[in-house]
Amino acid sequence: MRIFIALALPGKFVRETAAVARKLGAAVQGRVLAPDTYHATLAFLGEIDEAGVQSAMDALDRACAGAVPVSLHAEGLGKFGRADDATLWLGLAQHPDLVRLACRVREELAAAGLAFDEKPFKAHVTLMRRARLPEERTFELPFPEDALSRKVVLVKSELSQEGATYKPLYEVDLDRTATDAGNPGMPAGVAGEAMLDRMNESHADFTNWALDFLALRPGMVVLDAGCGGGATLARLDARCGGGSRIIGIDYSPVSVAKSREFNHEALRAGRVSVQQASVDALPFEDATIDAAVSVESLYFWPSAEDALKEILRVLKPGGRVLIVMEIHESADLPESVRENIRAYNLFVPTLPEMEQLLCDAGAEEVVVHTRPGLTWFAAEGVKGL
Repeated sequence: MRIFIALALPGKFVRETAAVARKLGAAVQGRVLAPDTYHATLAFLGEIDEAGVQSAMDALDRACAGAVPVSLHAEGLGKFGRADDATLWLGLAQHPDLVRLACRVREELAAAGLAFDEKPFKAHVTLMRRARLPEERTFELPFPEDALSRKVVLVKSELSQEGATYKPLYEVDLDRTATDAGNPGMPAGVAGEAMLDRMNESHADFTNWALDFLALRPGMVVLDAGCGGGATLARLDARCGGGSRIIGIDYSPVSVAKSREFNHEALRAGRVSVQQASVDALPFEDATIDAAVSVESLYFWPSAEDALKEILRVLKPGGRVLIVMEIHESADLPESVRENIRAYNLFVPTLPEMEQLLCDAGAEEVVVHTRPGLTWFAAEGVKGL
């Protein structure tokens, strides 16, 4: 089998790259490649047998351990070959994560005794073959917007008179490898910092949806229990306005540092503070908090009931607690989600269980909000007067 290892390209990046190729094809004679062939090769192995394919899969797993999604930035056109028979490609910036991943892939292949093309690595996406370049070669082309590649794929290449066709044989999810290395329950190290950066982005939509259920106002004291990368603290600060105090706690030192960094201006102004603490032992006096929020944190609490009781303890009478999660237990959860639940030992309640947890903790007026068509929920309760 003819094999190579490549970055898979996200759909929007592929579509925008295809637009570049079409414009190029209108100006240059040659064969424009189909968008479903686009990829960025990390290593070309050539012909190997089935045993070699398995060795390549194992090498790919080792190479991607701890790897993070890779930034894609188009930086210009290039060519291989003669001007009258050229292969034209879209070059990708040599981002450190990309170069590091390519080096690790090649190192692991070499360690496994697998031969590969050792030409210097230059990330690119092939757009045209058999191109005949005109003497005047200035092209005004709209390059694709920056994107992230989230998968590395082992690909089988089959050649025919019509060109090559590609069949993925194996893939590694870089979101998963990055999360494994970062430890979502207790973010640590550089991988933990990168994971928190991704969470700050990926949690935005459902966090903003959920915060709409809280009647936030100036002058409030609001707690973010499990503040992670700090984005929720910033959203609370923006929504509450003047005279408010937003307090974040997290038991991961990396999360505390990341939250402080993310909110450095608000920290200097005294509107936001962050400290290391556990949700089941909050360092606050009774009845000192107006509202408490926790986003995607309950999964990891040693005892959800004890932690919720502790949050209710520090709330003022009439104060509200809001628990925000992207998933809840239900019969139609995809198997990929269930794999994550098992892998990270997550506590994922059903909606009735979440409601009962808040009631057992002492909350009143408990309501569990859901978003139609999605697994999001926001469970809120009120501390009695």
